[in-house]
Amino acid sequence: QYGQSIVIDDSYNANYDGFCAALDVLSTFPSEKKRIVITRGIPELGQKSEELHQKLGEEIAYVADALIVIDKNNAAALRRGAEGKYNMEVELIEDTKELLRYCRGLRDAASVILIENRVAAPIIDELFK
Repeated sequence: QYGQSIVIDDSYNANYDGFCAALDVLSTFPSEKKRIVITRGIPELGQKSEELHQKLGEEIAYVADALIVIDKNNAAALRRGAEGKYNMEVELIEDTKELLRYCRGLRDAASVILIENRVAAPIIDELFK
């Protein structure tokens, strides 16, 4: 619990199947709550990275209202998969201070935040203090 928000911590996971499983969990929350995914994507996917990140973007768009990408390396493919579907918000926030401000803005919102793959320590400290 983070104020009025619920946080799903999947920050220790970094594989495609685990990411999809976390999205399944996110989908179980009522649609009245804003569903947000914060991720850097999955590193080290090799030649399939572009294709898999685009697919992940599509999966995210199906269950979430907003996607916050925190690493530009996978941002374009995630954005391609997610944008234009279901009025999805997609934003790139690489700066930790800016991401911290974004998260603090969710504290009193009726939302569910999925943290997928690692994020900077100040974000974890804020969400789980």
